[in-house]
Amino acid sequence: MRDEFSAIVALVGWQDTPTDAIREYCHQLGDAVSCKGIQFEVAEVSWVVDGWFGGLQKLWTRAGAWRRKRVLLQYTALGWSRRGFPIGFLLVQQILRLRRVRFAIVYHDPLPFGGSRLVDRIRRLCQVWVMRKSLKSTDCAILTIPPEKIGWLPSSCQVTFIPVGANIPASQSHCISSRAATKTKTIGIFGITGGTSAAGEVKDIAAAVRGARSPGIDLHVLLFGRNSLDAEPLMRHELCDTGVSVEALGLLEPEAVTTAFSHVDVVLFVRGGISARRGSAIAAISNGLPIVAYESQETSFPVTEAGVVLVPPGDVAKLGQELRRALSDEEYRLRLCGRSVEAYEKYFSWPVIAESVLRALAK
Repeated sequence: MRDEFSAIVALVGWQDTPTDAIREYCHQLGDAVSCKGIQFEVAEVSWVVDGWFGGLQKLWTRAGAWRRKRVLLQYTALGWSRRGFPIGFLLVQQILRLRRVRFAIVYHDPLPFGGSRLVDRIRRLCQVWVMRKSLKSTDCAILTIPPEKIGWLPSSCQVTFIPVGANIPASQSHCISSRAATKTKTIGIFGITGGTSAAGEVKDIAAAVRGARSPGIDLHVLLFGRNSLDAEPLMRHELCDTGVSVEALGLLEPEAVTTAFSHVDVVLFVRGGISARRGSAIAAISNGLPIVAYESQETSFPVTEAGVVLVPPGDVAKLGQELRRALSDEEYRLRLCGRSVEAYEKYFSWPVIAESVLRALAK
């Protein structure tokens, strides 16, 4: 089946800063695919630097060499538009069709943006229109959440659900042995939402931590990843009278993120609802850790197979209660760890994801 194409090209748009989850996804997938004997490269449509005319002109030239390859076109709304109106994504598809390149689309943002303003509603309509139109012209559509969670999908369309993997090295060795002898319990927060959402997120975390306190246990909050340094002062203020210690590590290299996870007992996830496309949550699962998390319409299998304890959105009292149980009951915590290890091996490891992608492209 796979001798029909000699290599895969992952085609990406605008590079996010300071970290870019889409490029990290491509590099991790590329390493796993290369181990199976398929060449893999990442190419960029540089519309930010060259403008759309210059970027598409360069794509036209490069795509002439891709006819015996398969292109994995990476969709996020902001990857193809600074303000989330990704019309240019359709132009990229048109170039690939004119060049007779067979391509699949990986929809990393299969749900349109929220918001109640007029511009938000127009942006949402634009995103749904672009995704519907692009879906009709691709050879293969890959979704990062199950199709039944996506309201705009036509009922008759053929899509493949493949969750994302972790963008850091996986290690479950630290969670297998009991940490019951450790008096200080560490709550890990991997990444904080930036902008105006940060304050509400920090308040939810602080309220949950307050509710998780119990006699005989000292709590430590470890913030690391995106916006963690910015959130540290507010987190210290929110927890100033609790005796809970707070530490922020900032942005870390992938290996350092794995090291940070090795000091964590339970991960708290309140950046919206947990789902199969949330790389920070998958990173915790790949390190065999339990997660106490908000659920949403995106929350479904296979994330629910991991050691994830789900709480209704905004219910900080329940969040604290479940966090306290996971921190104080070591046997329960280790059961959750075991579920995360098993789920990672079955659904979220890069060799498993690579095999699923190759099967989808070979059809």
